[in-house]
Amino acid sequence: MDSFVEENLAEREKEFELQLSSSSAVRTQTDEFCSDGDDLENLESIFLRYYIRKTLDEYIDYSLDNVSSLQTRLNPNRKTVLYIHGYTENLQRESVRTVVQAYLNQDNHNTIALSYAKLANGTYTKVVKNIVQVGAVVALFLDNMEKTGFNTEKLHIVGHSMGAHVASYISRKVNFSVPRITGRYKLLTSRFGSMITYANIRSTNDREIEK
Repeated sequence: MDSFVEENLAEREKEFELQLSSSSAVRTQTDEFCSDGDDLENLESIFLRYYIRKTLDEYIDYSLDNVSSLQTRLNPNRKTVLYIHGYTENLQRESVRTVVQAYLNQDNHNTIALSYAKLANGTYTKVVKNIVQVGAVVALFLDNMEKTGFNTEKLHIVGHSMGAHVASYISRKVNFSVPRITGRYKLLTSRFGSMITYANIRSTNDREIEK
């Protein structure tokens, strides 16, 4: 994680005490995170998209306080990949759809994409601060999934660009060890195509980290 993001995350953590204990991943932290109505609205806009079959057009969106409904959809015999988009992106961006479709083509994963689009827009400094909130609410959601029977040993979190930092922050806040995290960084695009690199992300337990 680059020093700019690391320093701002540390500063943000000092500003807010993360005390997340009830079943609602958004409402439990209103007092800690939300200075105005817009902040609360943005947190409530976060959702998870579960892809039902092998096409991008067949999906169900779940809010973060709807753990049980998503849980019933997952195939317990499959690994679950959670894809997190990057800075200024959303789930309709071609860059996001391309990666998600690649997982759907494998037809051997529960494929979920996290949308935090309203919090991924704005100045880079503001979005860096926002990912503390995003990571905290998603971590609580995953903790609640574990309590209702989700096998965390089959979880693989994949983050692109700023989403990689969200993935790292999630791994710090969950009450279990995330077995696998992958960070994707797009370095440049030229007439010769895109150059992609995979960066190390340190998980809470230093288990499998892809690069």
